[in-house]
Amino acid sequence: ETLLVVVATIVPLLTSHANEEYIKDILLLCPASWQLQSRPKNIDISNRFGNRSTRYSQEGSRLHIRHQRLLQRTLQPADTYGELLDLVGEKTGSGVPALIFTRQ
Repeated sequence: ETLLVVVATIVPLLTSHANEEYIKDILLLCPASWQLQSRPKNIDISNRFGNRSTRYSQEGSRLHIRHQRLLQRTLQPADTYGELLDLVGEKTGSGVPALIFTRQ
């Protein structure tokens, strides 16, 4: 008599079916007498799901904010969900931060 024992592990997977690129450009025009107290820091995040960056630049009274995200087509274990949230979750920093200006 033969006994066959099969042990299977089911691993849920996260699937991104296609590459997706998202770009958001924001231009703030301020009165010439207003000076930004401190410019927010640029952000760069890269992981197995893609990458995200936020850039801040200022020329005179113009503040330019550029958010860019690229999600790559991939198939990953479900336990990597936190890494995906680093790129697309609510706490990614892809909004406009609080900006403090002083008058000259």
